[in-house]
This record gives sequence, structure tokens and C-alpha cells, in this order.
Amino acid sequence: MTKNRKKSVRFHVDGKDYFSSLATTLGLIEEMSVKECGNAYESLKEIKHITSALKRLKDDLMYLQNNYDIIEKVEA
Repeated sequence: MTKNRKKSVRFHVDGKDYFSSLATTLGLIEEMSVKECGNAYESLKEIKHITSALKRLKDDLMYLQNNYDIIEKVEA
């Protein structure tokens, strides 16, 4: 992980919005996937599986956002 990426993750963890930020990113990926595949029947069948998995991940992340905080491990 790059130094900039670590800073970005830390920023969202400190802001207590890391999980919702991930959920938002997954939502954008879901929208782009549907847009790129268009309405071709075979692509539509495949994209349904992908969007279903992404929706479950978004729901999981929002559950974590609403019920948990990330706490840094203390090294022993």
C-alpha cells in the first residue's frame, strides 16, 4: 500500500466514514458495470450476479458503519 493510500484510509477511519466511503465506491462500480454492459441478454445475466454481490457488500459495509468503529491494533 502506498503512503498516499495509507493517508487516505487513515483520513476516512479517523473521520468514522471508512465503511460508508467503501460502500459509495462499490455503488459507483456497480453503476459503471451496468452502464458498460448495456442490455445484451448474456451480459445482463452476468452483471446481475455482480451487482447482487456488490449490493450485499454495500449493505454489509453500511451495517459496519452504523454499528462499529475501527480501532488500531496496539503492537506488543
